[in-house]
Amino acid sequence: MRLALIDGNSLVRPAFEVGGNGTRTLLRVLHGLHYSYSHAVVAFDSTTRSCRRELYADYKANRPDPGPEWTAAIFAAYGTARRAGFCCCAVEGWEADDVIATLARRAAERCDVVIFGRDKDFRQLLRPTVKMWHKETGMYDLQSLMDSTGLSPAQWLDFQALVGDSADNIKGVVGIGGKTAVELLLKYENIDGIYRNLDTITGRKKQLLEAGRESLLLSLELVTLNDQLEINIDPRSSKLAGTKQKTTQR
Repeated sequence: MRLALIDGNSLVRPAFEVGGNGTRTLLRVLHGLHYSYSHAVVAFDSTTRSCRRELYADYKANRPDPGPEWTAAIFAAYGTARRAGFCCCAVEGWEADDVIATLARRAAERCDVVIFGRDKDFRQLLRPTVKMWHKETGMYDLQSLMDSTGLSPAQWLDFQALVGDSADNIKGVVGIGGKTAVELLLKYENIDGIYRNLDTITGRKKQLLEAGRESLLLSLELVTLNDQLEINIDPRSSKLAGTKQKTTQR
């Protein structure tokens, strides 16, 4: 069994933003899965208010409002993919990333999982059996993360909380950049270790960490994907029709 978890929103949005047909893009990717994957689930963001927006009113507030046309585009993509026989899922109040996190956790011990999406949040989900793929970057796995950052998936989560995410309007610790965050995590292992040893950190870094502690804790909550959603989907039930290549159960 080889499971593809697809971030449907990320496939639809690029075409939508230039006035194209995002549904067509999504279907092109989905129909190509049969050659390499035995099972697939397409995840979508909820169209209702995000739980993260409830936690932090300015979450993604820096993004322009796409309007009702975007909601219509997502409904169209979701419906078309389902009618074409693909398993689709959205959970009220949560994002596609959280749906993927939940399904990846469930499936990781039983099969190989590949997440189709370029969102760096997915790096926290990497395991020996969980990888990421995007057409522009190719396959990205645990070794890729280690080679490019020196961090583990758990440390990557703390890294995101420290540096924030401008795309989602997540502040992190203002003034702490990527290089400093990596140095701190490699030396102190995690956020708890950094703050336990705050007295050993000097100068501006210490000042920034002290001033940014509250923002850091909020940021950590915002960037942590929820892998405990109640989803009534067993990944094993998402078998693709007409799979071209035999896959082996792990």
